[in-house]
Amino acid sequence: MEKRAWMGHLIAAAALLWLSGCQTDAAPSPTPTNMMHPSEPPASALSPTDVSATAPANTLPPAAAPTFTATPALNLPGLYYIYQCVDYRPEGVPVTINFCVQSVKVNEDLTMQFNVYWRTYVETGGRLTKRSDVNNQNMFLTDNLDNKYHAIGWGGNVAQAAAISKTPVGGWFLFPAAKEGAGSFSFWDADNYAVVEGIVLSPDKRTVPPTGTPSQSPNPPTGTPTANPNLTYNGPGTYWLYRCKSFPVTGRLNGANSAAFCINTVVIGEDRAMTFHIAWKVLTSYDVIKTPEGLSANLLLTDDLGNKYPHIQAGGCSAEPFRFNIPGGDCGGWLKFPAAKPGATYFRYLDNDEAFFIDGIVLAKE
Repeated sequence: MEKRAWMGHLIAAAALLWLSGCQTDAAPSPTPTNMMHPSEPPASALSPTDVSATAPANTLPPAAAPTFTATPALNLPGLYYIYQCVDYRPEGVPVTINFCVQSVKVNEDLTMQFNVYWRTYVETGGRLTKRSDVNNQNMFLTDNLDNKYHAIGWGGNVAQAAAISKTPVGGWFLFPAAKEGAGSFSFWDADNYAVVEGIVLSPDKRTVPPTGTPSQSPNPPTGTPTANPNLTYNGPGTYWLYRCKSFPVTGRLNGANSAAFCINTVVIGEDRAMTFHIAWKVLTSYDVIKTPEGLSANLLLTDDLGNKYPHIQAGGCSAEPFRFNIPGGDCGGWLKFPAAKPGATYFRYLDNDEAFFIDGIVLAKE
């Protein structure tokens, strides 16, 4: 068997390494309500004044006629110009890859052809090569309803090996028709822990295509925090997050009706190792056994500097099987990650088994 390097599919020099593209966050995760004490209302609010003697009778204006805004039809046949990109640096390769979803063609049978390309920002002299992505199950789509789409067709340089340099190398993936109600898509490259989010096939995308190619990724991750010089990042202590994410039930919870994952707190020790205290919430019509994460390489953190952090220890129901009985419930566990790299200011938690992530995790104090 041929060994995969840096989780991607590129070949650097003579060694074949897988490449693919994409980054993006997802929909915003719910956060707990900030239970602040309300201030006292003004006295006038507590002691209403009797205005019945001065208020004229029957002076209400007629109700305005309701207005309606038509919802644009999505995912109809046609060519949609997208130009949404992501940059990432594969492990072991000192070159940044720029991956773009250039356009999407929805066919008459509603199958979706995603036209993509890869390129670098520097010349590589032909020493960087991508492999074929035919039948690569780590290149897929998800939608806003948590449906998952695997490719059913491939073409161009997606279907063959090709050298990657400053000149874009393009091809296409063909996916099944969008599920009813799907409003947006995310293009995943689980080999490289990258995703392009917020792809909407709406009428406004069917315009004259822009000229040339983007000089840089036009859609950096939304909600990316800016470093605050008044804060200390990733120091010892307990950080209260309560960030949750619903996800399509597949891998470790296959068979459940629905599931959500939460990061409750993060505890950073004196050695700066980061312990994420997490929980799973499951609704099910019959008993489901969650398999343990153990030391799966598909669970990891990434930071704003491009570093990757595989977890080094697990506990609770992250380390052992857990049975969810009807109608469901929750279980808690923890995952321990190495210390943050110098300069890191925020993190993304990635679960490539279940195809979801939680973005914008900031561990900072004044």
